[in-house]
Amino acid sequence: MLHVPFKGLSPMLTELLADRIDLSIAPLPGLIGQQIESGAVRALGLARAERVPQLMSVPTFAESGVPGIEADAWSALFAPARTPAPVIERLYLTIATRCRRISVRATMAKQGIPAALKTTDGDRRHAPRRSGEMGRGDQGGQSVMD
Repeated sequence: MLHVPFKGLSPMLTELLADRIDLSIAPLPGLIGQQIESGAVRALGLARAERVPQLMSVPTFAESGVPGIEADAWSALFAPARTPAPVIERLYLTIATRCRRISVRATMAKQGIPAALKTTDGDRRHAPRRSGEMGRGDQGGQSVMD
């Protein structure tokens, strides 16, 4: 296989749909709605610890006999380093409140995104660790918000 880097999901998807590339490993939220459900692309395996409800017929790589392949996608919000702690806390509480809404959780679940919100201290510990693991190709479980 030849690795072909793309500058995002859209250019990769264009090439995949045009049959100019044979396969791709891509983030599930960008494909689960229109592309997979419409049949435009076929999901062969999930780089996750467990299957997602929307794609129960798609096995994980481990279930297919290829253990140890788990890709972790996470997002973080950043503020300038000197942002006062009370401002950070207010932002966190506002975001946490919004993310607990059923509509937000339902939208995330529809895209196959599990929810887990970490504290700002947790994010500071999580980001460098995950960045280092991604550089080594050692990926673990996914968490986004709760």
